[in-house]
Amino acid sequence: VSKLVEVNGRQLKLSSEELDTWALWSDQLGDYFCIEPTLGGNRFLDAQPEADELLPSNGHAAYGFTISW
Repeated sequence: VSKLVEVNGRQLKLSSEELDTWALWSDQLGDYFCIEPTLGGNRFLDAQPEADELLPSNGHAAYGFTISW
């Protein structure tokens, strides 16, 4: 999944093969915002993670994210 974003006159292509939900957020502590792919959307608002978001002890997961212009 790819998204095009323009920042300061430069067009950026954000791509992730595995993660197809994009989170847009800011903590409003500075003049910026974040765009990042995510497995579960706004999961920080949920009390319990989904089963596919949990890893067993010593488990691991890897996801790719590419920024190009």
